[in-house]
Amino acid sequence: GSATILGGTQKPVGVWIGADDEVFDAAKVVAFARRAPLATTQILAGTDHLGVIDHSVTAVGTWLDQQTKSAH
Repeated sequence: GSATILGGTQKPVGVWIGADDEVFDAAKVVAFARRAPLATTQILAGTDHLGVIDHSVTAVGTWLDQQTKSAH
């Protein structure tokens, strides 16, 4: 299933989710994402499902920069 596929992923996986997400359970999403060997996860306090877009921009940008640098 999808957990097996994620567990076999050998590429970086980044997951940011709001602690107040009204669509998904943040703890369950993070636990699932951590099945990927190279997962980076963060639960953003005081942030809902769509608010994560505004509140994660800096973290996602920094993470992408780090991935780019480590790929070279």
